[in-house]
Amino acid sequence: MTRQKKKTAPIDNEELYNPIFKNTFKVTDAHSSQQEKKVKEEKKVLTTYQEVLKGKIVLRIERKGRAGKTVTLIETSFGNQDEKNLLAKFLRKQLGCGSSLEGYIIVVQGDQRERIKELLIEEGAKQVKL
Repeated sequence: MTRQKKKTAPIDNEELYNPIFKNTFKVTDAHSSQQEKKVKEEKKVLTTYQEVLKGKIVLRIERKGRAGKTVTLIETSFGNQDEKNLLAKFLRKQLGCGSSLEGYIIVVQGDQRERIKELLIEEGAKQVKL
């Protein structure tokens, strides 16, 4: 037994659609060009964190105010928030631990100072202080 396909009427059939509403559902060229512009703007998002590595980077650990958990703080005055967020994501993948951005400070879970220092120097950081 084979399944029969339903017969569908074409959209351009004047009998099925009111001509006023017929063009409502079509995508216009202006609308599609606006969507293309939005996609291009989204692709302009930064894909590198090299600006952060140009300046002095300070690594320190902290426990206070974190329920006794040790975290490593990465402070630098270079780079914007998007670049620092990319660096946090890179560290999260390389170290296998959590990291986030609190204001302009990158917070990495655990005492990771030595490992972070090695990674940042390999990536091209000029000054890394513990």
